[in-house]
Amino acid sequence: MVGEDLESGPAGHFNYAQEFTYNARIGFIRKVYSILSIQLLVTFLITFACMTVDSLRDFFYNSEWSITLMWVAFAALMISMCILGCCIETARQVPINYILLTIFTLAESYMVASVCVLVDAPELVLAAAFLAGGMTVALTIYAFTTESDPTWGAGTLVICFAGMILSLPLMFFTTLTFIHVVYSFLVVTAYGVFLFHDTQLIVKENRYSLGVDDYIIAALIIYVDIIVIFLRILEILAQLTKK
Repeated sequence: MVGEDLESGPAGHFNYAQEFTYNARIGFIRKVYSILSIQLLVTFLITFACMTVDSLRDFFYNSEWSITLMWVAFAALMISMCILGCCIETARQVPINYILLTIFTLAESYMVASVCVLVDAPELVLAAAFLAGGMTVALTIYAFTTESDPTWGAGTLVICFAGMILSLPLMFFTTLTFIHVVYSFLVVTAYGVFLFHDTQLIVKENRYSLGVDDYIIAALIIYVDIIVIFLRILEILAQLTKK
């Protein structure tokens, strides 16, 4: 790994270039996970408030504005994500990149909250969060410690994504619990692979890695992976416990 051998050449001169690159990567990783922690905290606080405050919970159940805000949130989410994902220079430009990520996080948090509020058993939300958190921690630790090539999973990513897209129509034509559980399990598995691969793009230093200026993109993709895993685990638990 870069930084393990800080001496090079016959005279043993200190390699400042390697040390600078190593420190830049460490700073990049810290920044990414600091931003990610704030995103997850915001999502947790908004979801918790919507589930525990009676007036907010009633808003989701009884107000037609909740549906309107859902579409507004979805539009804001897609627009901000597309700008950050497609316009690399914008994603690196302060403060517009932080503003777009904030819009994305708030919109996603509202959508997550709207799903969690409608779950009859709050303990299922807690269980899903616990399972998603455990899965995230395990995959992150593995991605940090493994010596495997970050590019190994390209074919696996394509297969997982294709499987999700091809099986998606089944969700619209059946109400069978088994089909919904299988699809959600497929999505959880696929996004587990995505999370592992995306984490390696952040922590590994090679030509496929994200650059140190791409901290917003890095936080965004990891956040999306975690949220999708959480929501699909929640779907599995809700389906399995449905009477």
